[in-house]
Amino acid sequence: YSIGIIFITIIIYLNIPMFYNYDKSKIENVICGQYNIECSIQGKIKYSFFPSPRLKFSNIIVKDFNNKKNILGNIQNVEIKISFYNLHKNKNFEYKKIEIKKAEINFDYNNLKEYKNIFRKKFYMYPINLKEGDINFFDDKKKIGTIKNASLKYKIIRKNYEIILNGNFLGDTINIDLQ
Repeated sequence: YSIGIIFITIIIYLNIPMFYNYDKSKIENVICGQYNIECSIQGKIKYSFFPSPRLKFSNIIVKDFNNKKNILGNIQNVEIKISFYNLHKNKNFEYKKIEIKKAEINFDYNNLKEYKNIFRKKFYMYPINLKEGDINFFDDKKKIGTIKNASLKYKIIRKNYEIILNGNFLGDTINIDLQ
C-alpha cells in the first residue's frame, strides 16, 4: 500500500500545474522580457509532465528591436522545462531550459550591434535549444543567405556563454562554436 500511495502522490504532484490558468503575457515576459524584445504567443499554452514537467505552446511571433513591424522570428513549437521541485508554486515557476522547434529566424546585418548587446548584458539567460530551424540573413530587405535545418544550443558555463550552431549553408554542412 505504501508504494501505491507514494506513486499516486507523485502523479498528483506532477499534475498540479495542469489546473493553473497560464497568462500569455507572463509567459511572453519569461521568454522575451529579459532579452528586451517583444513577442506574442498565438497558440494555446498547455502543460505536460511527461517526460519532464514542461509548458508547451505554439505559434510565437518575435518582433524586431528597431522596427516593431518587422518580424525577427516565427516559431512553431516551444517547450519550457520547469523545475520538478516547485510545481506547486504557480506564480514562481523555476524554468530550466527553453526548447524551440521549427523556427524561422531573420537576422538583419544593419541590427548586428543590437544582437551583440543582448549577449553582452550580464544577466541570467536560460539555456536555449533550437532544432529544425532556418536562419535567414538580410542586408536591409535583400536576402543574402540561409542556414537550413539549423540546430543551435545556447548555454552558460561558469559565467561564460557558449553557442553551438550546426546546419546546412549553400549545400555544405556548417559547424560554429562560439564562446
